[in-house]
Amino acid sequence: MTAPEMTGINAHLVPSTTDARWVKKFFRLSRLFGMIFRPFVDLHDEVSRDLLEPSVIAANHRSLLDVMVGLYTFYRHDIPARILIADRYFQPRLTGAALRYAGCVAVPKGDNEAALQFAIAELQAGYTVVIMPEGKLIKPEDRPDGMGELRSGVSVIGAGSGVPVIAIGVLGTDLVWPRGGWPKFNPLKRKVVKVRDAEPLLFSGDDHAANVAELRQIFVDLLAKMDLAAPALLPKR
Repeated sequence: MTAPEMTGINAHLVPSTTDARWVKKFFRLSRLFGMIFRPFVDLHDEVSRDLLEPSVIAANHRSLLDVMVGLYTFYRHDIPARILIADRYFQPRLTGAALRYAGCVAVPKGDNEAALQFAIAELQAGYTVVIMPEGKLIKPEDRPDGMGELRSGVSVIGAGSGVPVIAIGVLGTDLVWPRGGWPKFNPLKRKVVKVRDAEPLLFSGDDHAANVAELRQIFVDLLAKMDLAAPALLPKR
């Protein structure tokens, strides 16, 4: 199967799903990002070592640091992943070049059908896909129970591909890089960031409202169990 035709900012992702040249670049950039932020972050990687592939990885979104932490986590677990990111982050020259280099998928606002179909094609080709289903950075006041509202794209991808959806909670990134602020990188006061996965979820149908409601509750429960002050669940690697 080949990827659906794309235009505009996504045009660089048109090659067939058998084109895996992006994988090496993905791991190179992921390792580099880890080298950049690890001196300032005490990362507790509590993600299962037997993470299913392919799968749809859904992550909560509180900070721009989430992308760097996510890329480095997948590098540590040897999982190349297509990451869906809002197209506005591709527009700055340097940021856009880095995201394109790693094979990230730009998602235009209000017209995401091509990006979602591309993600389904990549899953069917055996690659994991990552999406932040809240669709934007969530303000603290907009997530009283830990999560913002989820958009339907994660259900479209999960139901359309038939692969498991795995919620991954990311906690502490907003304390390092607050929404709307500058990074607080201090090697003498490293802040804890935790990453943990929930049990895989297989959508039983294409009722997108019901699917995202179920996934959102999984996120709420997962984040409630995560504690930045608690010891890491797994030995540091």
